[in-house]
Amino acid sequence: MLRTMRVANRAVVGLILAMGATSCGFIPGGQQALDPQGGQDDRLLPDGHGAPEACGFAPGAALEFAGRATTAGLGVQEVQGDPMSNDPADIYVTRDAFDQGELHGRLVCAIYVNPPGFVEITVHPDDMPEVVEEPPAPAEPPPDGISAEEAMAVAREALAEGPDHDRAPWEGDWEVGPAQAGPIDQAVFGRGSWNWARDLPPDLWVWSVYHSRGDRAAQVIIDFVDGTVYGIAEFILD
Repeated sequence: MLRTMRVANRAVVGLILAMGATSCGFIPGGQQALDPQGGQDDRLLPDGHGAPEACGFAPGAALEFAGRATTAGLGVQEVQGDPMSNDPADIYVTRDAFDQGELHGRLVCAIYVNPPGFVEITVHPDDMPEVVEEPPAPAEPPPDGISAEEAMAVAREALAEGPDHDRAPWEGDWEVGPAQAGPIDQAVFGRGSWNWARDLPPDLWVWSVYHSRGDRAAQVIIDFVDGTVYGIAEFILD
């Protein structure tokens, strides 16, 4: 009977401690948060005066969070997918925005457990300036090159010899499309699948002359400057 009472008492004590921890602001997983009303748990802060000196925060800077956590868990990591964002650290987040060197906004200071003492100071993701990517400038053709008419004449001759210059000539009438100029990476779909095109630089300017007849199609690729025939891409049309 006495042993049973001791076990029961231990269970009651454990329940009281768990309830007390919850009321003091403890979060499962070893994290500790500040009072949502703005109060501070001084046990988390050195001398109750704010973040450690290593963070470089302004004196008396109010904190939104202070405690052992991960930047990913708090959603304050600078880069999504950064492996260190899942490493435990003592993290301090300012409540207000500050200018600290090149950092502008609410500041996040993470002092990592491993490697010991490694400090990373970043801007809260919600305060990061929006990055607007400018579209790339349109590609400019070389200043000199053969004309579209010349490219079409070269294409007709190349096609008469046959694709890859080692097959029987393709005889008969072809419907010829206009010659189009541009970088080969844009001109040839699936460039890597053609042996003659695979090793050519992607920004090489070429003329592309498209031919079709029935269910057959041929795309003759010609150097924009000197008219060299790089190859013929063959297709079967659906």
